[in-house]
Amino acid sequence: MFLSCLAGLALACSAAAPIQFENGPDGFSEGLARFQRDGQFGFFDRTGRVTISPRFEWVEPFPKGHARYGSGCEFVPDGEHRRVECTTWGRVDRNGRPVSP
Repeated sequence: MFLSCLAGLALACSAAAPIQFENGPDGFSEGLARFQRDGQFGFFDRTGRVTISPRFEWVEPFPKGHARYGSGCEFVPDGEHRRVECTTWGRVDRNGRPVSP
């Protein structure tokens, strides 16, 4: 794991690791970053503390206090990249609680 390289944070290697994309690690959005463990996504803060346990099949960063999550997801080729298509979408707040649309 390379967490110690992320934004100069000195975190234990057993902490959550950020998602790696073609252009580098996933960044922080509203103080939280996504990570993946055992095929599920969650969030951790800048100290490395898991704030939302990994329980989502897919999750997007936090804009305006809510993150969109999906289930029944698959990666679909989209030119030189891939996009995620999910059969069901929802939103959670920064504490991981479901939010009505």
